[in-house]
This record gives sequence, structure tokens and C-alpha cells, in this order.
Amino acid sequence: MNVKLYEKHIESKKEFDLILITDQIKEAVKESGIQNGLCAVITQHTTTGIIANEGLPDVEKDIEILLEKLVPHEEPYVH
Repeated sequence: MNVKLYEKHIESKKEFDLILITDQIKEAVKESGIQNGLCAVITQHTTTGIIANEGLPDVEKDIEILLEKLVPHEEPYVH
């Protein structure tokens, strides 16, 4: 079994940011030379997440609105 590991440093510019990483993932898969397998995308930071969606501006805005309702920015969090 072949295993390839690639690290990409991606830095957000805002407190809440949706960043398209599709091209970077495609490039890593292409560089690997692996034709058939599994690609796992993992984040190392506790306040980040990875989602798969259509990448449409309206969908992204809906995600932002829903997250603000679920986890309001101005709540008095302990952590």
C-alpha cells in the first residue's frame, strides 16, 4: 500500500472565513501519482473545520448565518 503525506499551510484573513482548497487538494493528489485510493483532508486546529459543499456564494452565506445562530460570536464563552 502506498501512503503519501502532504502538508499545506493555509491562513485565514478574517475571524470567520470560508477558504476554497479544492485546487490544492487536486494538486496534491496529482503529485502523489496514486491513481486509485483515498484522500484524507485533516485540520490541526481546534477551531477549524472542513466541509464539502457546492461552493456557491448563497450556500456559503447560509453556512455563515447558521453557524452564527448555533455559536453566536458575542456569547460569554469560558474558553
